Amino acid sequence: MKVPRGTTGERPFDVYVTLNGTGLRVVTLAVGGRVRFGTGDDEVLVVPLLGGCDVACDDERMTLTGRRSVFARGTDVAYLPRGTTATLRAPNGGRFALPAARAGRDLPFRYGAAEDTPDTFATDRLIAREVLVPGGSRSPDENGPGEIRYYEVTSGHGYQLVHGSPIEVRTGDVVLLPECAPAVAAPGHDLYHLSVRVGQFSGMTST
Repeated sequence: MKVPRGTTGERPFDVYVTLNGTGLRVVTLAVGGRVRFGTGDDEVLVVPLLGGCDVACDDERMTLTGRRSVFARGTDVAYLPRGTTATLRAPNGGRFALPAARAGRDLPFRYGAAEDTPDTFATDRLIAREVLVPGGSRSPDENGPGEIRYYEVTSGHGYQLVHGSPIEVRTGDVVLLPECAPAVAAPGHDLYHLSVRVGQFSGMTST
């Protein structure tokens, strides 16, 4: 099922969707903007899509450098345990994804460097994966069913296959996938997707 950009927002979030024990929020912050939220029963990652931010989790703090865009490089991330309250502040503005999954144990609030996340940044049950698809190609079929996918495109649009049929996706769109299926970048238009699901072999990876 496609969830078009701007149709899932629950203020102040641009995207707010849940599926099978997972969730994804995306928030855009103006210069100096901030957002405060609780993790509840979920473990949450802070994944900068555009820009960097300061992250406060209860009484601890860290800074994420972030990136110019999802097409520029990988990013550092922050891990937020369940049962905590977090505040993000973006001195220069930015856009941030908050993938989440229902957690079964408590892991510490911690930092993941950009050079570490491609190998795997450990979580309890959350699987978050960033994939860059060059124009004219398709992503690998490596993720599983019951998945949330968020998309960004350099310009124009791309496609997500669902039951073999293409669904057009643009920056900010979300698709809830019933099965493992590739995304397809139109010629000349690179495609990014952040995939979120729950599983036994957890963590954050980049491709």
